[in-house]
Amino acid sequence: MGINRLSIGIQSFFDNDLQYLGRKHNAEHARQCLDWAKQVGFENISIDLIYGLPTSNAEQWNRNLDIFFSYNLPHLSAYALTLEPNAILTKQIELEKAQPINEGDALRDYEILCSRATENGYLHYEISNFCRRGMHSKHNASYWFGTPYLGLGPSAHSFDGTSRQWNVSNVEDYCDALLSPGRNSGACPTVGKALKEKELLSPEQQYDEYVMLRLRTHWGIDLKWMKKNMGERFSTYCEQHAQPLISQCRLSQTREFLYLNDAQMLFADGVAEELFWE
Repeated sequence: MGINRLSIGIQSFFDNDLQYLGRKHNAEHARQCLDWAKQVGFENISIDLIYGLPTSNAEQWNRNLDIFFSYNLPHLSAYALTLEPNAILTKQIELEKAQPINEGDALRDYEILCSRATENGYLHYEISNFCRRGMHSKHNASYWFGTPYLGLGPSAHSFDGTSRQWNVSNVEDYCDALLSPGRNSGACPTVGKALKEKELLSPEQQYDEYVMLRLRTHWGIDLKWMKKNMGERFSTYCEQHAQPLISQCRLSQTREFLYLNDAQMLFADGVAEELFWE
């Protein structure tokens, strides 16, 4: 059917981590899924792992990475555990029914991750992503490079370079809208809801998004590209505001590129905020 890449949400190869996260699969299922994918011929496989878990420690995180490396997969996405406002885990921690997370654990695991990925020949090309040479995620790179993309289905987002639109998230509302006589108008008469919403990005918003997304990658901010495509006022503003960050060793520069090294990447959001348009 043309599918040539799988991205599998393993999260951890240990049951105590998966139980803490409330996942439906277990460690055996995780390995079985990878075994089956390789047996049927898939080679371009990425997995997700989560670090900074209170149920884990440095030894267990290293063992998680050992298992990943043993599969010789071309890509890894690894995320620090973060708590969403209305998530079940967040509520359990608030009620003291689950262990709280510790930022120190996340920092420890991140340093282990970066070190071991480099030792095993993986390129740290985005804050949370590591790959063999030439095997970066083309899909996610479209977001980071501002490439237009089309999203299909409930909750799907699309981007044309200057505006973003997203479909209604409720599956029943989405289906009703498609089947209704007024579907061409983008509205759903039966439920009184729009099939999609849209926002037009101002030049300043486009600048902010470019800064935020490109700082997440090893490619960094291309000041030459910015000047050509966004205008000199934006490239000059960015370079001027970057100088204090560079002198504080919070940001690096090579010719016309501004970028973050491994240690600096942990603070990408804060650095981006200081470069945002006022």
